[in-house]
Amino acid sequence: MSSEVLSQLLHLLALSTNGIDRKCRDCILEGVSFPNMNKRYDDADTAHHATFTWILEDDAVDEEYYDTVPDPVKEDKEKRLPTERDIHGSIRHKFRSWLARGKGVYQIYAKPGAGKSTMMKFICNSDEAKKLLRLWSGDRTLITARFFFWKQESRMQRSLDGMIRSLLHAILSQAPELIEGVFPVQWRSLKSAPWHAILVPEISNADARIAFENLLSHANTKVFSAYSVCVFLDGLDEFEGKKGSAELINFIQNMALLSDHIKICVSSRLMNSLAPFDVAYPQQRMCLNTLTEADIRRVVRDTLNDHPRFREMRLEGNSACDDLIAAVVGKAEGVFLWVTLILKILCQGLTD
Repeated sequence: MSSEVLSQLLHLLALSTNGIDRKCRDCILEGVSFPNMNKRYDDADTAHHATFTWILEDDAVDEEYYDTVPDPVKEDKEKRLPTERDIHGSIRHKFRSWLARGKGVYQIYAKPGAGKSTMMKFICNSDEAKKLLRLWSGDRTLITARFFFWKQESRMQRSLDGMIRSLLHAILSQAPELIEGVFPVQWRSLKSAPWHAILVPEISNADARIAFENLLSHANTKVFSAYSVCVFLDGLDEFEGKKGSAELINFIQNMALLSDHIKICVSSRLMNSLAPFDVAYPQQRMCLNTLTEADIRRVVRDTLNDHPRFREMRLEGNSACDDLIAAVVGKAEGVFLWVTLILKILCQGLTD
């Protein structure tokens, strides 16, 4: 008996049934994945220090966050209108309530460049969001899954097939015991193969769709009642499909209606195809670019204050510093991308 065969036999003996099952599951998960599956999420900007905290921090945002350069005209208006703090408080209450006990679809929409992906990434990474979702899941195990659409990259990153594969991978990674029921054909094939022939199966997009249907069909069964799933989908406007964005909207709507234990948070530019969400969930939406003046003010202040020349001007008591901050914030109209470009120009001008 060769040393190679002996080594293989020893390895086989070391593999328990659980070990073989784990290998089969890992192979199926690898077959579901695709290159750069998380690239858009990874590339999305991380929120600037202390920005977007208002969406989750329960009445704990400091006073400085809302501090503005005095503006008598604006102050007179604010005597009659809700303040930004008031509006944030109302939006925060509704969003936290949706996370903790809501259902269906919550939508975040905004102009291009207004920070939708950054906010979605912030929420996905938030311990506070997970704490609220655990209140919703109760005795069930909480599963979160995400997909960030991206038109600039491969077809998979802007398609329904890419979303399905990514969500399958995320959900089954957190609940691997569901794999056998979701991929029964592939499971039986791998389990019947010799241990050394347990290889990554070829899983087509059609296979993935069938598997996703299998997963969702478990939504009201005893098995799936052990889980609650919250899905985050960013950039619905980046989706491309033969039937247009309505195909994606219908898919999301149908998924959300399957069970009270599946709900979905989406972000997008404003599109007519989002109308079904507006009708079904009129209170579960926010227009982000109308809510970020304080965030933009913080970004502008911090960026300019980091520049030595600007700090010198402040120490000299130059009133133009506050005027400049106010001007940039006022012209931004909620668009972070514009602010980023303008700040680069301003910082270069301060350097020169």
